[in-house]
Amino acid sequence: MRSIILNIIICFLLIIVQSLYLNSINFYDLLIPWIIFLFISEKESSSVKIILFILFAGYLKDSMSGGTFGVYFFTYLWFYFILCFLDSVFNIKNYFLMYLSGLFALILEAFFLFAANFPFYGMESLLNKVYLSFLKEIGWGIITLFFFIRLFFKINGIYSRFILKFNRNVFCIDEG
Repeated sequence: MRSIILNIIICFLLIIVQSLYLNSINFYDLLIPWIIFLFISEKESSSVKIILFILFAGYLKDSMSGGTFGVYFFTYLWFYFILCFLDSVFNIKNYFLMYLSGLFALILEAFFLFAANFPFYGMESLLNKVYLSFLKEIGWGIITLFFFIRLFFKINGIYSRFILKFNRNVFCIDEG
């Protein structure tokens, strides 16, 4: 239950911060490192729970983005399936592989956004709009993606220690 509440709060906060502050500087989608964190930290639990979180985040992001509906929904879902495949082939807990899979997710998201908007804008004008934005997002991703993945693990550790201490103090649980 505690991880459900924490993940819903993180999802809302990331979407709000992304929408209000980071879209103006072409920052990448902050839910991508969150999905990597969710995949790694919740792997031992049910994959259905992870898929429901991802679908919820995709639906919420699609609702708030104002763009073509379903792009983020399917991007996150496909990214989760690619993470499952990579985990079956490699050890995805390696931080370098998490970083590379995050960069791949940025490329996957750009592809889906391009494919969804292609019928509306045409090739020439869409390439002019997307090219510079894509390069900025990849630049931000190269610089900060690893730190956001580590930050989510740190937040989860702090939250877990807080809940453990809270349970000991409130419910007087003695571990001896």
